[in-house]
Amino acid sequence: MNTNRHATKTVLSGLCAIGLLGGAQAALGSPSDDMVCPGFRIWVSSENNANANENNGFMSVFCGMPPYNNLAIIDSTQKKSHHPWVSPDGEHVIGDNRKGDSVTFYNVDTLTVDTSVGSGVLPVGDDPTHMQWTRDSHFAFIGNTGKVANGGGYVSVIDVEHQVEVAQVPTDIADRRSGTHDGVMTPDGKYVYFGNNKWNSAYKISTSEEDGFPLMQEISFGLFGNAPNKVKPNGLRITPDGSKLYVVNVEGSVAVIQLNGEHPDTVIKQIDIRNGFAKPGSHNPRITADGRWVYVGNRSSGQVAVIDAGIDEVVKFIDAGPGANTPDFTPNGRYSVVPNQSTDFVSVIDVQGDVSLGIPPHTEVAEIPTGLGPHNVRFSPDGKTAFVTCKNDSVVSVIDMETLSFKYNLDVPANPNGLIIQLTETDDDDD
Repeated sequence: MNTNRHATKTVLSGLCAIGLLGGAQAALGSPSDDMVCPGFRIWVSSENNANANENNGFMSVFCGMPPYNNLAIIDSTQKKSHHPWVSPDGEHVIGDNRKGDSVTFYNVDTLTVDTSVGSGVLPVGDDPTHMQWTRDSHFAFIGNTGKVANGGGYVSVIDVEHQVEVAQVPTDIADRRSGTHDGVMTPDGKYVYFGNNKWNSAYKISTSEEDGFPLMQEISFGLFGNAPNKVKPNGLRITPDGSKLYVVNVEGSVAVIQLNGEHPDTVIKQIDIRNGFAKPGSHNPRITADGRWVYVGNRSSGQVAVIDAGIDEVVKFIDAGPGANTPDFTPNGRYSVVPNQSTDFVSVIDVQGDVSLGIPPHTEVAEIPTGLGPHNVRFSPDGKTAFVTCKNDSVVSVIDMETLSFKYNLDVPANPNGLIIQLTETDDDDD
């Protein structure tokens, strides 16, 4: 890795920051023309870490079309708003509040906290982090990362319409430091999986309301003989055809699990992605839409591991940047954008390469400046624009994926972490 190359980058000028609306929450009231946003909206959660012990988390909402007008800044009334999650039908947005031990429901019409059936805030377990939805948008599953002794160690099942917790699925009965963290749903919607990032397990949970959302299986793994609390599964992803689950462990391994539906799942392979680093800081996987490639960000080593899902072997390590986080793919699968969390730039990787230009597959082709601490990435539905939260800053950086260049920053409250795209139009809207 050339540690000096970023210092020579040209920092593009012409920042066009969108100013914040005054007050803790934009007083927008009823829906108006200002809130009509063709195509999609961008929801951004800000942790406001300097005031994390106060009820100071925020949710910002932007129009998805240039100039990306700020539609609202909503006070979550809770501590450390971590991620927003939009339902499959686009009718609901829920934000998890890690230090508030709660989730906040947002009204997508008025862009306010949804108090239609309650306070709009639901207490859950200790340190809620990642969420998954049933395909019909009726239920949400959220992993509570904290210890059992502190009120964590289980998955909350939430009836979204009524804003109530209808089940608690225990995932750490023995209080093994807990860590119920990242989640992923099978393509058929029948099972949801969560990893325990303080142990060596993943949990398979049925989404059947009739059966009471039972825990179906605890799956254990670990490649290097480490103690269970050193394996630490952090990120999970399922192949598009639903056949395999990839679990990335902080120890520097990837567990490949064959999914067998109503029958027990099986660990079929474990892959070493350390590449000579004792502690690579392996974090999150992402899989291309065709299921061919699995990319894994290694934060400590600053590399991206490329796994060929056909043979489940590493075929390349790509030098990205310090803190290489989640390598998300553009919708067409051409590029992967890697937010290098310990820097102020993202790496762009050409997945397929271009023989005519002498670019091999899986090659970094650009480094694009952002705010400090780029963390999460989402793309516009057409893939032409990337939005990057900058966790050590107060901005979301906007990137032109056609020219691979920085466009401008959107101002948000401090320490933005998660963001999500909410579609506001469908093909049926023109009928």
